[in-house]
Amino acid sequence: MDSSPRELLEVRQVIEPPVARLCAGNIRGIGLRRLEDLLDAAERQSESEADGPGAEPAGTHDSVSLSLAFHRELASHCGNAILSSITSHLVDAGEHPLWLLVDSIVARDRPTRTRQIAEHRTILDALAARRGDVAAQAMAEHLGALQARIFGPEVVPPKVSRARRHHSA
Repeated sequence: MDSSPRELLEVRQVIEPPVARLCAGNIRGIGLRRLEDLLDAAERQSESEADGPGAEPAGTHDSVSLSLAFHRELASHCGNAILSSITSHLVDAGEHPLWLLVDSIVARDRPTRTRQIAEHRTILDALAARRGDVAAQAMAEHLGALQARIFGPEVVPPKVSRARRHHSA
């Protein structure tokens, strides 16, 4: 069953920041090196990928796939097999092909890919420093930025104050 990209991102925003928090307390040297290797590979791949609307759709080892692998690898070090499995399911391109297509379209330009890699590096830095709250916040900000890149900035209607409602009635 494929969900809408918006629904999938909503669930990721609920699950992944706490996963990052847990990961900061559990990840060790080899896990940090694996995440670093994925980010290095994503940087190399990003430099080699074409930019813009004419760019080819995502392949199996493109920067989008490497980004999803970063999230999967991070979750595998959270110390909770169920959360790791849920996260892996959420970032499985085969399970969510519509998400992969949308994310691939958004990531077709190099500046966007560079920002995404920088966001991942911020998360990695917090993990390496074993700062769970910072890692959770960095993950939440990364997913929020991803949401804004895909769907545009969220417009929240202004709240009408109680005094204003009574005054205008």
